[in-house]
Amino acid sequence: MQYDADYWMTWQVWVRLGKRLDTLGDLALRTRSPVALDALALAASGGRYDAETLQGHVRNPTTGSSLTPRAKAQLGRVWAGLARSAADLGSAAALYTSLAASGDLARMSKVHQQLGAQVMFLSGHRAQLADVLPRLTKVPQEIARHLAIDLANPYTRTEHPSQVEHDTWVRLLGTPFAEYGLEGPSVRRPKTGSHLPLFDHLESGAATPVARSANPLVSVVVPCYRPDEGLITSLTSLVRQSWQNLEILVVDDASGPEYAELFKRAQALDDRITVMTLELNGGSYLARNHALRRASGEFITFQDADDWSHPRRLELQVKDLLDHPEAPANHSRAIRAKDDLTHQWLGYSPLRSNASSLMFRRTVLEQVGPFAPVRKGGDSEFAERMALLVGKPRELPQPLAVTRLRAGTLSRGDFTYSWAAPDRLAFRGSYRAWHRHLAEKPHPVPPAVDFPWPPHYGAFPRTDDVEVGVLADFSRDPESEDGVTRELWLGLTRSQEESSPRVALWHAEGLLDEQRKRPEMHPRWYDLAVAGRIGAPVTRTQHRRLRRLLVLNPASLLLIDGQDVAVTADRVEVVLTPSVVEPDSTCLPVDLAAVRDLVVRLWKTPPVWVAFPERLGSDLGDVRAAVPGLPIDDASLPFPPSR
Repeated sequence: MQYDADYWMTWQVWVRLGKRLDTLGDLALRTRSPVALDALALAASGGRYDAETLQGHVRNPTTGSSLTPRAKAQLGRVWAGLARSAADLGSAAALYTSLAASGDLARMSKVHQQLGAQVMFLSGHRAQLADVLPRLTKVPQEIARHLAIDLANPYTRTEHPSQVEHDTWVRLLGTPFAEYGLEGPSVRRPKTGSHLPLFDHLESGAATPVARSANPLVSVVVPCYRPDEGLITSLTSLVRQSWQNLEILVVDDASGPEYAELFKRAQALDDRITVMTLELNGGSYLARNHALRRASGEFITFQDADDWSHPRRLELQVKDLLDHPEAPANHSRAIRAKDDLTHQWLGYSPLRSNASSLMFRRTVLEQVGPFAPVRKGGDSEFAERMALLVGKPRELPQPLAVTRLRAGTLSRGDFTYSWAAPDRLAFRGSYRAWHRHLAEKPHPVPPAVDFPWPPHYGAFPRTDDVEVGVLADFSRDPESEDGVTRELWLGLTRSQEESSPRVALWHAEGLLDEQRKRPEMHPRWYDLAVAGRIGAPVTRTQHRRLRRLLVLNPASLLLIDGQDVAVTADRVEVVLTPSVVEPDSTCLPVDLAAVRDLVVRLWKTPPVWVAFPERLGSDLGDVRAAVPGLPIDDASLPFPPSR
């Protein structure tokens, strides 16, 4: 074990949670913190190895066999979920294949059976997976079925499979559709030398056309930016829909002149296709809004530019809305697949709700308004706003699309197993606070959140400079807090007539939090932002300049170590309270040396230590006495103590 400044805090986490490997694993996955990962490795190895050292030993039969099955499973889960490198996946595979060989995996929980099976497939241990899969009875049905389909995919083994192998696999590929009486997709055999992904060989099966006459028009909006051949695949699946009365509005989101030929080909596919080109790139939701102003259909829906729709998708969705006139909208489900038409995304089922399939009545726009002008998360926000104002969309049970799973898309990089990008969480918390205001009195004010929207559209004013940023764990109800966090709450909720610096909150999970569920910022704090009492939330991935960064909980800061931080700070003030400088149940206080090193590493300036009387009966002298020799500043806080 390497002994450095962080080891102090690693030891604290290990002592506090060492017997709860699942909780340690959740903490490591949620935060991606080296402190949490090392604590898990210590707990799994009986204190012998940190994470880096243990990863080097897991493939060694002697060292690996010394780990308990429970420890192997938790380490495998975390290394697979972190997905930082091929070494992580290889280590997870070594652990899970060992558990499969010993028979332990078949006796484990659903989580480990599912992850173990997916890891074996993704790491290439497919013969072993084929042998053990029938005994992994707790793997969810859809994942087990698609693992079997993927094992039968001959193109993962050879470029030129036999016709029998191809046909057998295609029949299996169609089974999720056949369950609902739908024709499964066919797949053209790739020609020799073809560079098209297998996904772009998907073809629609036969479907009886529905006559255009006397049937409502459907507008299908397809936003795209610098598309590839997948656009032709996507549009072809729309042209071949059984529902014939449709218009297809393709929005070129300023892709550039080099894509003109591809859009010309797209336009030539069918006379129902219209290509619109934007001068400025604004993201898919602004592109959708542009098309909505042109759409003339009674029903409106969407499709991503590289997905494939079943030929009866529009027909079934329209008929469902006609049969349920009280419903404002509906959406269907989809099968998620990669370019090679395999389906495994670690921790996720291939069958999912398809957000881009949302179909709504044109009249809904008058009540709900357009999409929020953001680059990410707009589908979720729009659907939740619709559910609040006019009613929840219906979900059709059938899979009516195959959606493409690509790591490079805007949304895919924001989610991995048990982790979500902090911007996503901040945006969701903000728009839900806005929705709470809408429920009381509808108004057009957008959620107060700094998010990657295009600044030239200016719908969400962006301020890169923040006078005071406050970093702490804000997951608890501020009304139930005490100490420095409660003082912050009281200061922010006082009369607006008081002059105070502009404050923005930076939520960082507490280091010793024992929750398994991700502790997000409490809704009351978001309500303050939407009400204009504080600025938009800060996250570590935003390019924000904080003139003062006030760290209320130094332990929270340590979990940020090892992750990318785009935030800059001119001055960093670390608040010291009795609970910070006094030992906790592990007999250790917060490691202030590690805090100082991290502040210097991130912001090139040493922290200013600020004393705060956290509890009744304590005063600044109590804090100074607990840390003799530490220069403690008397700088004023933006919220003076109320006591």
